[in-house]
Amino acid sequence: MKKILVISQKESEAYQTLEEFLQRKFLDKRISSNFSTYADVEIYVDNQSNANIFINGIDILTFDYVYLRIPQKNLELANSIAKFLKHNNKKFGDSYLAAPQYGYKLFQSICANINNIIQPKTVYFNTARLLNNYEKIVKFLGEPFVIKRTSSDKGKNNFIIKDKNDWARVYKELSIDKNHICQEWISNSKDYRIFLENFKIGSVETRQRIDKSEHRNNASLGGIEEFIKPEQLPQNIIEECENLSTIFGLNICGLDLIQSDVDNKFYFIEANHSPGITYDTVESDALFSNIIKEIVE
Repeated sequence: MKKILVISQKESEAYQTLEEFLQRKFLDKRISSNFSTYADVEIYVDNQSNANIFINGIDILTFDYVYLRIPQKNLELANSIAKFLKHNNKKFGDSYLAAPQYGYKLFQSICANINNIIQPKTVYFNTARLLNNYEKIVKFLGEPFVIKRTSSDKGKNNFIIKDKNDWARVYKELSIDKNHICQEWISNSKDYRIFLENFKIGSVETRQRIDKSEHRNNASLGGIEEFIKPEQLPQNIIEECENLSTIFGLNICGLDLIQSDVDNKFYFIEANHSPGITYDTVESDALFSNIIKEIVE
């Protein structure tokens, strides 16, 4: 028996009509149908190569065909599901949904995962369901962990959660109509912004927070910037960053990495398609000179 899953914006009487049609058409029970909403989706992504998507507690890979219906209001989530299904050779509709949507952190996490890029463990729930799933999140990520809006930038809408009291307080600040992801906290003293031009590393800066009560290193939040030579990075990280920009199709971008204080590993955090750049430095001058040279030639 083939199993069909239909995911839509909300429950509809049309589901019952479709189910009745399938039952009439396939009296021999060759097809079974399930209907759910985007709000029923849970996503778990581990540090490197394993990910799971559940719909109402059922592994999405157990279905033979997934129809992502009316995805416009849930485009980031639909894109992420489609990319995951395509990677796992599962049939779905519509195929255009697997096209790149790299401005969103959830989609980036799925893409990094299927390309074996080390990143913090990541969990997604619909924001309306987050509050009551604290135990599930902690079981997968541990404490503390970070919650952030998938479309935010410059460190905004990014919170560290140390316990359930933090969770209740921060949840009140979340926009219920926006997507959020929860990620494992990687202990660090600074992060790295890797600038790429034409899929090659142009410059590298470190960003270090001064306020020890702060968990973010963003320059826009007072972090101290210091440019370093690209060759100071391990060769495998240079190759991984250039590979990531190619995977993402971003010939000009900024990749954010964190180096763990615990295991010294580098973890991919996110890709910025419009990275903020400090313009009055030798490194930025060289980077932009290369970009302009490419344009005029």
